[in-house]
Amino acid sequence: MSKTAYQLTHKITIQNNTSDGTGDSEPEDLFTNIWAAKQGNTGRMYYQAAAAQSNNEVTFTIHWTKDRAEQIRPTMLIILDGDTNHPLSITSLPIDPADEHMWLEIHAKDNRQSEG
Repeated sequence: MSKTAYQLTHKITIQNNTSDGTGDSEPEDLFTNIWAAKQGNTGRMYYQAAAAQSNNEVTFTIHWTKDRAEQIRPTMLIILDGDTNHPLSITSLPIDPADEHMWLEIHAKDNRQSEG
């Protein structure tokens, strides 16, 4: 799937969760000011998420870099458009969808409860 620059309308920060479980540490910024495209679940992904009752999953597409591809991990967080009160949890390793070193897809989950 080709994405052009005008579709990269969100700024994200990827944080390394340094917590040791005591609540004393704050996540540290690993990558900052990354322009990203944000997409909710559609099509097959929507039905898979619905079956797992996880409709609050989001996919971010960012420009590929070697550092990002190697360092982003499921234990990390995404801060979307500066909203530090509602970090999203990365749920899997980033994916290079076309294996062309152009784009990375990052799957994340909004931890807020769905309004219903």
